[in-house]
Amino acid sequence: MDMTKRVQQFFKAYVNEGLEKMEDPVIMVKQYMRDVKAEMKRMTQLIEKKQELSEMLRMDAEQLKETIAKREKQAKIALENGDEELAKRLLSNKHDAYEQQNRYNALFERNEEQLVEQKAELEQLLLKYQKLKERKLDLLLRTEAVESKRHVEQLEKQGIRRSQIQEDPFERWEERITEMERHQGKTHKHETLQVNQLVMDELEQLKAELNEKKM
Repeated sequence: MDMTKRVQQFFKAYVNEGLEKMEDPVIMVKQYMRDVKAEMKRMTQLIEKKQELSEMLRMDAEQLKETIAKREKQAKIALENGDEELAKRLLSNKHDAYEQQNRYNALFERNEEQLVEQKAELEQLLLKYQKLKERKLDLLLRTEAVESKRHVEQLEKQGIRRSQIQEDPFERWEERITEMERHQGKTHKHETLQVNQLVMDELEQLKAELNEKKM
């Protein structure tokens, strides 16, 4: 089965079966992405070889074209010199070169046609790969949303409210520390008042003692 049919079957299954019935859609998409990427690499290498072959055929055909012109010129010179036998051999060689040139040209044209088809197929693979990347992102987001919802529902079943899940624990700690500081402040103020009262009492006692001495 070629890559195009495999990808088409995957998307058909995706549409028909639905996300919830697929064991692991993200892993499946990643696997198809790897398959498409491998096929793209294989196709790219094949195209490079085809291009090398086209260049080789083109150069060989050009050389044969030069050979044909050269043999024709040599045959004319041979006839001018009265060497008809040599002229025949040169013209025969020219004919062989001409037939070989036609074969190379035919191979070149067929190879170029295949190149066009393979480049078009590679372009389709590139488009499919891009679509798979977009599909993977979509599935990741949807899967994360499903997992998040499932996690919250599980916690709620265990008696943990959503507000408790979203509550910032630092806020609770700050409230407790603030309350402790407030309580500490009240205690310190009360102790300060007690000390001040003791000082005033002692001051009054000293005043009384001084007054007694004066009398």
